[in-house]
Parts: sequence; C-alpha cells; structure tokens
Amino acid sequence: MVAAPAAAAPTPLRYDAPEGGSALTLTRVGTDLQVADDATGAVVASGALAGTSAVDVRGTDAGDDMLTVDLGGRRLHRARVL
Repeated sequence: MVAAPAAAAPTPLRYDAPEGGSALTLTRVGTDLQVADDATGAVVASGALAGTSAVDVRGTDAGDDMLTVDLGGRRLHRARVL
C-alpha cells in the first residue's frame, strides 16, 4: 500500500506594498484569495483559500496605504485584523 503524500501546511499570503502609497483590495474569487492593485487592476498576490493561514499586507511609511476587504457576500471564515 502506498501512502498518499501529506498535504502542505497552510502558509500566509504576503504582500509588501511599494513606497509612495497604495490602494489595494483583498477579494475571495472562487476558492482563491487575491490582492489587487486598485489603480491598475493587476493581481499582486494570490493563493488558495484552503492553503492560506493568514493574510499579511504591509504598507510603508512613505505615503498613505489603504486595504479594502471585499467580501462580496462571501465569508472568509475567520478574520482577525491587526
């Protein structure tokens, strides 16, 4: 009998915003989490919800940063904002 490979342990979804200020949106899209740049619409970080233990988005002191959490009617399960 061959054992199935162990599932990878969940890891944090991390993104370090560039200097000068950023406006970002965290969204659940299907079974994934995405962090998108509001100015360009580009997805700057993403990962499977099931494989994500936390979301760590860091701004800088050089400009104002804003993070919007768009639940879009869907739950993220547990959420803790630090």
